[in-house]
Amino acid sequence: MDTNKKNTVSQLEKFNSKQKFMKELKANKNVFEYMYNIYSYDDDDKRDASIEYIYDVLIKYIQDPDTIKKVRTALNYFNKYVDGEKLYHRVLLSAYIITIVPEFVLNVRRSVIHKYNSIEKEIFVLAEKVVTNIHIVCCGNPVNTFDEDIKMYMSYFKIFIRLDKDKKINEFINHWCDTKEAITQIHASEKYSKEQKDDALNVVKKTLRKIEANIKRLDKNYDLSKLPSFYELKNKVEHNMKLAFFNKLEEELRNDKYDFLNKLLKEIHDQLVMLHTNSPRKQEIFEENFDIKFIKEMIGNKVFGPDEFISYSSYLVDTINSLQAQIKVNDTKKIWNEMLEKITSNEIGGFDKVVPYVFRFIYKEINTIKDDIIACNTMMNMGLNIFNL
Repeated sequence: MDTNKKNTVSQLEKFNSKQKFMKELKANKNVFEYMYNIYSYDDDDKRDASIEYIYDVLIKYIQDPDTIKKVRTALNYFNKYVDGEKLYHRVLLSAYIITIVPEFVLNVRRSVIHKYNSIEKEIFVLAEKVVTNIHIVCCGNPVNTFDEDIKMYMSYFKIFIRLDKDKKINEFINHWCDTKEAITQIHASEKYSKEQKDDALNVVKKTLRKIEANIKRLDKNYDLSKLPSFYELKNKVEHNMKLAFFNKLEEELRNDKYDFLNKLLKEIHDQLVMLHTNSPRKQEIFEENFDIKFIKEMIGNKVFGPDEFISYSSYLVDTINSLQAQIKVNDTKKIWNEMLEKITSNEIGGFDKVVPYVFRFIYKEINTIKDDIIACNTMMNMGLNIFNL
């Protein structure tokens, strides 16, 4: 068979495969429309209130063998007519997970994701195209860019997975360093007996091994012997950066400059938003009450003075109280009230001294909450009753 005839046969086979793919999508319209209907539900308040239920229902449906079988059958035809890398059912179904519950995959609320300029927004937009295109085809209408949109999503998804893997490794490394710091603090503590210390150290050291196993699972070639050096370097860098940062903040405030204050407010805002990830409604309330854009406008217009700063700081402390273990709330309130007395009596100094003084405290409390969450999750994952420790 000559080259022209081979090309003609190949084109006919691809055409037939494409027709069969489109036919298969329409034949299994109920599968794709079920997921599309969840995606297209547009009541944000009700959606946020039931996000965990929606996630559970979606994952259960996607993992159903019948769903997987039908999607695979359709993709067999797709892979016959589209050149390049094969499209697997996990990748296609990931588009539905990303568009329906980005909170669980991208760590961003769906109602605000379009405000961001990031890989998370790009993958979300491309996933939306794929989901919408399949809906259009299932309804019997053509989409000229159908194949190109899927290919683009596949490319971005591959990049996203690689970046997400690197991000998770870095999170595990930071978790390892935090756990290593806990070991250092347990050794240095004078509050506990040797027996109590040994029990705590056994738990924490098991956590280290578990984190190391997770790092190896993500990257089998990762050299774990680098972790202690990374821990020492991280501590030195963080210590020096904090000193330099707060010194610079104090210097800028003395000269009526607010670049570092803006950065610090944004950092605290983002940290507290992150701690509210599993409660979208509380997250929304916090963002309304601590509107970073409005605060920056106040700073820019020179109307963000000591009174405004203390008012917002008190709100931050109240927010921290709501996130803390109940046993710590009264101590935090007591410390904050003592700090307020020192501030109002001018014992701390002017605005340039008060801001670093307050933010050091807020930063410390936020980090304590994060450490408590890590410790609690670690112990519960290991089957330990935290109330008996």
